[in-house]
Amino acid sequence: MAQIYLFTGENSYELRRKRSFWAQEFSCKHGEENLLRLEARTTTFRALIDEVSVAPFIAEKRLVLMDGIPSGTKEEVEQLCRSIHPAVILLIAEPKPDKRLSVVKALTAVAQCEEFRRCSPAALEEWLTKEIAALGGSMHPEAKAFLLDRVGNEQELLVQECRKLVLYAQGREIRIEDIEMLVVCQSEKQVWELMDLLAQRKTSEAMRYVQRMLRQGESAVGLWNIFLWMISNLVPVAGVVEDGVTSPVAIAKQVGMNVRNVQTLLPFVRSMSRAQLTSLIERIVEYDIALKTGKIRASDQEPEELLSVIDRSLLACCAP
Repeated sequence: MAQIYLFTGENSYELRRKRSFWAQEFSCKHGEENLLRLEARTTTFRALIDEVSVAPFIAEKRLVLMDGIPSGTKEEVEQLCRSIHPAVILLIAEPKPDKRLSVVKALTAVAQCEEFRRCSPAALEEWLTKEIAALGGSMHPEAKAFLLDRVGNEQELLVQECRKLVLYAQGREIRIEDIEMLVVCQSEKQVWELMDLLAQRKTSEAMRYVQRMLRQGESAVGLWNIFLWMISNLVPVAGVVEDGVTSPVAIAKQVGMNVRNVQTLLPFVRSMSRAQLTSLIERIVEYDIALKTGKIRASDQEPEELLSVIDRSLLACCAP
């Protein structure tokens, strides 16, 4: 029987669900005291080796759950295999391991690997139908297609939205207009969350949020377009605020923007003087011209220069 397991894959929903199933079933059978949870960012490979060498406490088995792969070497993986106690199971969950690293290559060679891939469109729609039914609701076929187009194929987000929609519908069939009212487009949600961090001048958190967006599949070019959308909407909102209008609803009417977008932009607008906003806009325009004229290279194959521009732009927003 294998002792080392490696869960990978872009379908984070199914990966987390199976990992949680393992933890729950194991705790019921062998006790919570024989389940250990670790995180790669706070655990060295040496510490992991020490933990897997510990025997179970009055039980047949012990489970060590590791989120992520700690920095290590091929030799340390070999030491792990020699040191792991016969009654210990190690489960490592890493959605996107860097396959170029020697530690990842060595783990893949010795572990029983399971990859969780994203569902095909047909499988995703079938899963969505079952999920809504399990929640006690129903959805019109056209509404399903609209929901998938609006949210994307991230099952974790789809589950959250389905719960909200079923609760709102109160037994009737969910329609497109319900989704339009309640479900936020994922790209809009990302814009709001990033703008909130910038408005609070949380530079480190904003940088980490951008990195997470990139890991989740957003391209550097797509990220820059999102950033331009945010900046371009600052000017009209700032102009109305400067005229003395304070109500988000009134501002939204004047600039022709969604009220929720205005509410997101307002804290950032109010935190800057006119001179600071002008300086920021001039800098972003200068970057965009350089990108469009080829002075700064921007492509999915060579995103480094554009990513540097995005980092400098975030810093400019947080400290204008």
